[in-house]
Amino acid sequence: ESLAETEESLSYSEDPRLKGNTGEQEEVTSGSTQKTQHRPRKLSPSTLKVMKQEIKEQQKKLLKSKYPIECDGEMFGQLPATFEILPRAIKFRVPRTET
Repeated sequence: ESLAETEESLSYSEDPRLKGNTGEQEEVTSGSTQKTQHRPRKLSPSTLKVMKQEIKEQQKKLLKSKYPIECDGEMFGQLPATFEILPRAIKFRVPRTET
């Protein structure tokens, strides 16, 4: 079993803790295997503080299911897969189950 490549995407424009200029590019993206990062061009001190706090709060999650996984519009394949997720950074959609 191989781990799916994850991509965490943070939208700082939606974070109520941020004040002032958060930059022209309001999204931070980092790929787990490619180690690429796209950061806002201009960061206010409050933005830097939140970024450091969010990184410290990351958690590792193991997801198990028979369904394929889609994250941020990208198909990653089948589960199980382990993801490291920043709080409120990624929204997951799962199939509705009948009860």
